[in-house]
Amino acid sequence: MVNLVNVEQSNAQIAKRKHTRNIAVFVGATNGIGEATLEIMASLLHAPTFYVVGRSAARFERQRKRLAEVNADAKIIFIEDEISLIAGVDRACKQIRAAEDHVDYLYMSSGSLPLAGPEYTSEGLEACFTVSYFARMRFVSNLLPLLRKAPNPRVLSVLNAGKEAKLDEDDLGLVQTWGVWKMVGHSTTMSTLALHHLSEQEPGIVFIHAYPAFVNTSNPRRRKPPAPPGILQAVYLKIVSVLMAIAWYFLAIAPIDSAKRQAYHLTNERYTPGMWRIDNKSEPWGDTAQTKLVEEYKEQGWPARVWDFTISEWERGLSK
Repeated sequence: MVNLVNVEQSNAQIAKRKHTRNIAVFVGATNGIGEATLEIMASLLHAPTFYVVGRSAARFERQRKRLAEVNADAKIIFIEDEISLIAGVDRACKQIRAAEDHVDYLYMSSGSLPLAGPEYTSEGLEACFTVSYFARMRFVSNLLPLLRKAPNPRVLSVLNAGKEAKLDEDDLGLVQTWGVWKMVGHSTTMSTLALHHLSEQEPGIVFIHAYPAFVNTSNPRRRKPPAPPGILQAVYLKIVSVLMAIAWYFLAIAPIDSAKRQAYHLTNERYTPGMWRIDNKSEPWGDTAQTKLVEEYKEQGWPARVWDFTISEWERGLSK
């Protein structure tokens, strides 16, 4: 276990260094853990450039002013687009690639829970599944050329590491067997396997899949239903909302505490190139049932199979 004091000490040491042209891309940084992590990274780096991808430039203005107070030398570029669309991810990455020659950090924590059922985008992909998995991996894939050119590149996906679940091997996209928690399990396991595949292809890059635990973001990360719910669905949503609110109240940690750890994951030299599954205490997950499951999938060649499926889903979405 890495205690919070050690995390803070490590971050403080990073702040003392003279950094040159650090460029970071943040996806999911307009609230919660991502917002707090962005602010901490702004306080640690000297004259950095941050690309923040989100849906509303107007809503980001409050945050931009706060970041300017934290670091007046930070360059903040907001890219307004819809990351539940693969085409939106491509547009954002195209803008970054046109402006920069490298990317040091890629941070991703976007996501929500489809409690009201699946919601499909114009590309035919389920929105929450896309934001949690397909869009994140698209950002990684698109930005690999710039990450390769950084001296110490890192990719951090804050999701659900260590909570991997069995895949429905005949329905990876959950077209026939959709379920909220099944989607959570698939996005988690596929993230781990995809990042493992990428780590084998890109031996100079640090790939981290992190578990933040319960974080009091004042937002239980769920999408609103695409249509007014029926009576039974409304009751279900209300019950789940109350239970989640109770869990958040009693179990959740402050976003700033989780953010300190995410900044630590992005900057501490302990994490060398390769694939890391990190728990909420900044340690690699040990000998758990989930770790054994991941190892079994790796032995069976699933990292490459998941990646091939991911590419096929991108292509399907972009063909619409």
